Amino acid sequence: MTAIRARLAAAIVGMWVVLGVWFIPAPHAQAPSGTIAIVNARIIDGTGRPALEQATLLVSNGRVEQVGSSSSVKVPSGATRVDANGKTIVPGFINSHGHVDAARNSTTPIAEQLVAQLRMYAQYGVTTAYSLGSTPADAAEGLKLRDRLFSAGVVIADATPEDARKSVDRNADQKVDIIKIRVDGPDSSPNKMKPDVYRAVIDQAHKRSLRLAAHMFYLRDAQGLLDAGADILAHSVRDTDVTPAFIAELKKRNVGYIPTLTRDLSVFVYESTPSFFSDPFFLRGKSLYARQAAQLSEPAAQEKMRSSQDAQAIKPALQQANRNLKLLSDAGVAIAMG
Repeated sequence: MTAIRARLAAAIVGMWVVLGVWFIPAPHAQAPSGTIAIVNARIIDGTGRPALEQATLLVSNGRVEQVGSSSSVKVPSGATRVDANGKTIVPGFINSHGHVDAARNSTTPIAEQLVAQLRMYAQYGVTTAYSLGSTPADAAEGLKLRDRLFSAGVVIADATPEDARKSVDRNADQKVDIIKIRVDGPDSSPNKMKPDVYRAVIDQAHKRSLRLAAHMFYLRDAQGLLDAGADILAHSVRDTDVTPAFIAELKKRNVGYIPTLTRDLSVFVYESTPSFFSDPFFLRGKSLYARQAAQLSEPAAQEKMRSSQDAQAIKPALQQANRNLKLLSDAGVAIAMG
């Protein structure tokens, strides 16, 4: 446990991110020791207050100690100074809907795979992540990485209310941070979770003092989940426009909405080689996903995606998701990145 925590601490270099790419931690970088003063930066603290100009951020042994104007922050003698003139510093980003998981056929231990993914998150400015569903083995290892990784454990997928409540209890006993369910597909699907089951899951989760995040697609399912007490809608409504009543209920209960637009984009974007494959920002972390990028660049793989009915069907769904995101954002609904 201690070794895993140490590796995670090394992967996440502070809770602040510098935009402008003045520093990129090496794949095996250690958490910085000593004192570092980042000076002459523009700092946005995330509270809504105006940005600080020509400011200083003081980091000691990997922890932010002080933030303020250059005149108000005294830099200790011997501190390493980093000139961030022209750069902007913001708090670390939170991925509210990710899946930190491992390849089952890999010779690399699961814990090492998970740490590598967290390190990649850190390289792109994400310092906190919610892993909303994983295999039992991934969940067991992920639950050890507790600093800034929050896990739903195994997704609840039982067919009866009684079994679903037992699964919630098992996850809760393993000290998960949130419960996740999937309510997806047409009503005729034999595998679709029924309302009496998801109502039982939500009720049991709340009895165990846990929030409930729901995977869904259709507005009618999202409304049913909302009526049952779901705390987070972990995907976009993608079949029709959200209604004023739906928006009002989201706001009344302060239910979070996670659009996951790039999830839908990923279903079809690799039907050709995307332009971002040559973007320096993407290439920065390519060593961690070079194999996948190469596979997605193969003509056969791209042709398969072009001929996929699922890939083509998600295109209008993504357009609908974008429209609903605009409607919800304009209405003041709580939107999370994920």
